[in-house]
Amino acid sequence: MNIEAFKVDVVSSDLSSFTSHSQSILVQKYYTVLHDLVEKHSPLKVKEVTIRPSVLWYSSEIDVGKRKLRKLEKKYRKTKSPEDYSLCENQGHVLKISC
Repeated sequence: MNIEAFKVDVVSSDLSSFTSHSQSILVQKYYTVLHDLVEKHSPLKVKEVTIRPSVLWYSSEIDVGKRKLRKLEKKYRKTKSPEDYSLCENQGHVLKISC
């Protein structure tokens, strides 16, 4: 979102010149104008999320093991040491995944 363009549009909107003695009308006007400006500068994005059913064989132990493996892989990629590779490889064998 371009903040400067948004500021320009807020200043050039009719919010500053709009007068009313009714608080509810003022609130509605502010809501409408600001909502339209936000929609213009930062439109809502719709994303599709696929919900998959859980499987019986996937457990919390596997989840923890995979997290540990990713952590070890990250450390190995950073250090390139044979010890870190060995730790990563061993964790991969536990999960039956290659490092």
